[in-house]
Parts: sequence; structure tokens; C-alpha cells
Amino acid sequence: GARGLAHGHGQPEVVLDEVISPTIRYRDGRFHFIKSFEEIEFYNFGGKHGTRKVMNIYGDEVATIPNYIDTQRVEFKCGGKEIEFIKFLFELGIMKKRKISVKGVMVSPLSLFLNLATKIPTPKEMAKMYEEGIIQNAEFVSSVEVVGYQHGTKILIKKTASYPDLNTIFKKMKGSSYIAYPTGIAVAAFAGIMPELSEKGVYPPEALGSKIRKRIFVAMNREGVSFTESFSRAPKDLH
Repeated sequence: GARGLAHGHGQPEVVLDEVISPTIRYRDGRFHFIKSFEEIEFYNFGGKHGTRKVMNIYGDEVATIPNYIDTQRVEFKCGGKEIEFIKFLFELGIMKKRKISVKGVMVSPLSLFLNLATKIPTPKEMAKMYEEGIIQNAEFVSSVEVVGYQHGTKILIKKTASYPDLNTIFKKMKGSSYIAYPTGIAVAAFAGIMPELSEKGVYPPEALGSKIRKRIFVAMNREGVSFTESFSRAPKDLH
């Protein structure tokens, strides 16, 4: 499964639509719909990040990985203050698109919330809020775990990507965010390898060859993204 400590900043309706979309999980050759914001676990990201609470949300990775990698199980979990806030709104019913009657007026709870929600700040507004202490330091980290067998032994391979925190980002590009800046780094890294692709079309990262993937990692590392990888014997109850 892939897990992250925070979710992306973009247009509110786009972010919310992704987060509240039906969550899917891949098990034994089939996709299954499961309830969002459930199956909570405390996951150890390692290093300074430590253990954080994560839960099920929709992730594109679940839908694409089984098409390119022979696997029995794929799941995606995410955590962070934004996810906790959206989970709270979800449980209150604020995230529902279907209209309800409020004193004789048909209203969509989600449409009402989006109409009242604070708009995404511009880079200039973001910089001002940071200087005023309204926005504090934050960072994004993601881990991917693969469980399988090697020479008859069940092993766990874990790779974690740690991106520059907001304090570091503002020294380079004031007004960006701890999600927007890493996104830009990834886009630039992937764009750099496009001339080497022999086939046209749209592909997820797992469809690319190992040499190209390694080049992407190197390009992202040059921009401040650190990668750590570990190999260990997998616990018997870990699938």
C-alpha cells in the first residue's frame, strides 16, 4: 500500500471530489469498494516523521498498479490534519452532493460548503499568511511497502520519499506550498524523461522501465527529495 501524511492543495471542489470518491481496494484479482476514512491504522513512516494515523481514501494508484504489476493486494491510505478535517465533515454529511430539503428549499450540502469555503490563496497571499504566522511549517512524506517472497522467505521492502518542508520551500520559492512545490518537482522530473519514451500515450509511473524510474529519482533527489529504502523479514500476519 502507499500512504501519505497530507493531501494535495488545489481547487476545493477538485480536492474534495477526489477525497470523497468511492474508495477502492484490490484483493486477489478483483477490485472492491470499501468505506472511506475507515480501517484506521497507526503507520510508522520512520525517521523524524514517526508514527502517524492513516485511513482509507481514494487513490489512483490502486486502479493502475494491478494492470502493470502482478500483485495480490493493493491499498492506499492517507493522513494529516486536512484528512482529519474532511473526515469530520464527511461524517457530518457536509460532503453529500444529493440535495436535501432545508425549510422547503432543496440544497446540496457540498455545494453550500464550497460556496462558503475559503478560496485557495494566491502565492502572494500565501507568503503574507506565512509571515504573519497563520500558516506554519508543514511537509509531505509518502511510503510504499511491497511484501513478497525471496528464496522462500517472506520479505518486506519499504521505500519512503521525504519532500522539502515549507520553511525550506519558502527560502527557494516564497508563496508556494508543501504540496505544490513537490508536485512541481515531480512534473519536471517526469517531463525530463519524455524524449526517451518510445511509445505515445499516457502511462502511470509503474509502466515505465527501471532505468527511467531511477533517472526520475535522481532528478527529484537533486531538488531536495530524499529517498530511504529498507529490506526486512515480513511479519507473519502481514499480507
